[in-house]
This record gives sequence, C-alpha cells and structure tokens, in this order.
Amino acid sequence: FDGKTAYAIVCDDVGASAFESFELKPFAAASLGQVHLARTHWGQQVAVKVQRPGLRELFDADLQNLRVLAELLRRLDRTPDSLLRDWREIFESNAAIIYEEIDYTNEGKNAKRFKKNFEGSTWIKV
Repeated sequence: FDGKTAYAIVCDDVGASAFESFELKPFAAASLGQVHLARTHWGQQVAVKVQRPGLRELFDADLQNLRVLAELLRRLDRTPDSLLRDWREIFESNAAIIYEEIDYTNEGKNAKRFKKNFEGSTWIKV
C-alpha cells in the first residue's frame, strides 16, 4: 500500500501532530505491513510499523471458511489416528495466534519486555 495511506493510518491512530516528519516511502516490509522512518517533534528518529489496512476483515473472512473446513474434517476424517486430533481445536488455537499477530499493542509490550530482559547487554539495542 502507498505511503499516503500509511500516513493517514498513523494520523488516525496517534494524530497528525505526533511527528515532525514522516517518510512516505517505506524502508522495510513487515509481514503484515510496512515500516516508515519518522521524526518526532522532540527530534527522535523512530521506525513506525504500519499495518496493512483491512487485515482483520480479511482474516475474519478467511477464518470463517477455514472453520467450515475444520468442521468437515472433524466429521469426515476416518483415518486410524483421527481420534488423536481435534480439527476444531487445531483451528481455534491457530486462529488465536493469527489475531495476536495483528495486535501491535501486544507486540509493543513484548518489545518492552525484551528490552528489559536485555538491559545492560552491549550487543542488543532496543
């Protein structure tokens, strides 16, 4: 997606006044978005990870179809080891993980925990 869309998403989320500058061309691709360089009003250069628009809706639709497939597999799987797996549970646990991947607030908390765990380390900077 284009840089103007990314900037609009950021402005909607944190406000247009959050940054002194925002590079419209992403400098990196993330698995579910892209990363832009920006400068805060207090002069700190930061990387801003912007999520691709519409991911939740896309995941909702795809997962609805996969839920149907999991139910069909539960009913039709007659292989000898079919009693060892629960297709619905496999689906539910993986669906939960997928939604965690688009929760950037959770990702931020994990980054803070990572930083705390490696405080004093000379070879890692968060």
